[in-house]
Amino acid sequence: MLGLLLPAVAALLTCVPVFGTVPEMRRDDLRPAVFGTATRDRVLIRLALSENGLHVRELARQIESSANAVHRVVIGLERAGVVVSRPVGTTRIVLLDRKSVV
Repeated sequence: MLGLLLPAVAALLTCVPVFGTVPEMRRDDLRPAVFGTATRDRVLIRLALSENGLHVRELARQIESSANAVHRVVIGLERAGVVVSRPVGTTRIVLLDRKSVV
């Protein structure tokens, strides 16, 4: 059974483009997540590349995810001590905590 499944999975991984024509299916969503979920992976990578931090909506726009999903990820990462947020006017900017072990 596994012998029949492996070629099908390999074919699927090679034929789905990085930003595929099917909006709900992306190649990186098929890969295993390093930090738990694909959204969490993308949030951490984007914050690592940002020097001044990002607003949650801007972060969501840049990683092509919903603001709600990104907000939930940010809350979890704040609780874990991986990211910090600071107020700027009436908004909050999210930053990777450089003192964190991660």
